[in-house]
Amino acid sequence: MIKPTLLSLSIVFAVNGPLHAEPLQQIQAILDDSDGFDYMAVTRTSVGSPDLKHLYTISKTDAAINALARSNTGELTLIASYVANEDTGEGARSPEDIAISPDGKHIYVTALKPDDVTPTLYVYQRDADSGELTEIQTYRDRGLASPTRLAMSDDGLFIYAASNNGYSVTVFARNSNGTVNEQQYLDDLPKEGLNQVGRALKLILSPDQNHAYVSLASINDALIQHYERDPITGELTYLNQIHPGSEYGSFDGLAISPDGSYLYAAGDEGIIEISLDDTGAMTFLRSTPIDNPDSSYDRIWWINNVAMSANGRLVYATDPISDALVVFVRDDSTGELTYVGAEVDGVDGVSRIGQNDDVVLSPDGLYAYVGSASGFANFAIYTDTAITHTSSQTDNSATITTTVSNSGPATAHDILFTITLTEGVEIISASAFSNSTTCTIDANIVTCQRDALTPLDEEEITISLDKENIDTVTYTATVTQAQIDIDDSDNTSSGDID
Repeated sequence: MIKPTLLSLSIVFAVNGPLHAEPLQQIQAILDDSDGFDYMAVTRTSVGSPDLKHLYTISKTDAAINALARSNTGELTLIASYVANEDTGEGARSPEDIAISPDGKHIYVTALKPDDVTPTLYVYQRDADSGELTEIQTYRDRGLASPTRLAMSDDGLFIYAASNNGYSVTVFARNSNGTVNEQQYLDDLPKEGLNQVGRALKLILSPDQNHAYVSLASINDALIQHYERDPITGELTYLNQIHPGSEYGSFDGLAISPDGSYLYAAGDEGIIEISLDDTGAMTFLRSTPIDNPDSSYDRIWWINNVAMSANGRLVYATDPISDALVVFVRDDSTGELTYVGAEVDGVDGVSRIGQNDDVVLSPDGLYAYVGSASGFANFAIYTDTAITHTSSQTDNSATITTTVSNSGPATAHDILFTITLTEGVEIISASAFSNSTTCTIDANIVTCQRDALTPLDEEEITISLDKENIDTVTYTATVTQAQIDIDDSDNTSSGDID
């Protein structure tokens, strides 16, 4: 009888911190009236330029649009502030929302006219080199019953404004010079089921651009409407609505998965999860709870806005009552969200997210921006995971030590490690060093899963193999995770054992 040759593989995964600790890394906290940032009070929201060179924020209290430059490391510096002037009537008073055209040439802001508080859509031309803005149009016709929330079609031909103080949506056609004119006006939107008169809060387009969804809310109640969208004219046709029930409170912000299968609404009692079928029709699924709270964030008090990562794996939400930026991992197949951590104002050095208003992700998905009552916060949300390995063997055994590491700056979530070996190799066992990691064996493949890997941490798994009658064992190891990896070239490692 020939004695089997056992092959031992060690994969290192050591975690030092708790699962929910510091999921992101704050790289900048901008305080209003400090270090030259004089107009950042009650920062409503922001938008990044497609060329990744600039960021634009709006301050409701200071009646200002702030143009910021973004460095290669993600830090922001002030270029200019455009402040409303009641005496001259220039500028945007109490700005509500801001959008940028896909070509980066124009900025759109909904606000009030300073001298007579007329609801206005401001259009600015953007200098791509300097980041500076020049006002080219002020639109003050119907459809702007109050400052409104904006959405723009992917082709840049149409802009949508949902009235924040009335049941109306206006579709604007965008001209080649950036100016706009009314394409469609939808007044007195259907609102059956709402317990009181309210307002249209948010509008979002589906990834295929064939549908639009509008959130309507009153006090402690809300519904979402579904519209068919004509991609040629940009016009909307009402189809149906969903009313989850007043027990879920009112909700505001909307986000949709990249595949168009799930819709998420920010609400008083959590995030409302809704499935979308091939026709765009909605089905209520659930409201997201926090099943495993931690010491710094123990429950959802009020989610006012949500943003989804470009890969659809993560959802970021702002909670202004708990002063938190909350992170969820999303299940691609079911759409279900799982809480994985939160950054809380005043905890572990985090600041400028108290009484927050919105979370916006940079166009490349590497940073999360949070506007708040006292300023602005900038978080790095990407990771850099890597695999390295060494190997050795004797006459009867061999060992591969594979190290999976996370250089940060953010915690990696929903980690999946897979190692595929030569067919015919019998895997005797696969055991994890940490109880938090689970491994399964399927023929010549070992798959290991872990909830989180904090920055600068690693982990270890040992796999024993029967190498009988196999001269050379070839293996390929890969690691994936929910965050955007800034360098995925080192997420695969291969080797041979002779």
